[in-house]
Amino acid sequence: MCNSLKDSIPPSAPFLLVSLVPLNAELTMSTTLGDLISTLYAHFLAQYGDEELASVATAAVVNDLLSRPAPAREEAA
Repeated sequence: MCNSLKDSIPPSAPFLLVSLVPLNAELTMSTTLGDLISTLYAHFLAQYGDEELASVATAAVVNDLLSRPAPAREEAA
């Protein structure tokens, strides 16, 4: 039995979306943070069937995305 909900989240959950894009690829999209959070929550709710677990998994992914350093941009020559 898990001691907390965080213990029951698969280790790969925070990297669900990010791992699909190579680190050197530049991904450009237009969305709001609210749309991203809503989409992630809906995904995890469908996957886990539990509102509290979906909330924790969503927070883990969003925190991971926001804590990553911004990629260095190359200056035009």
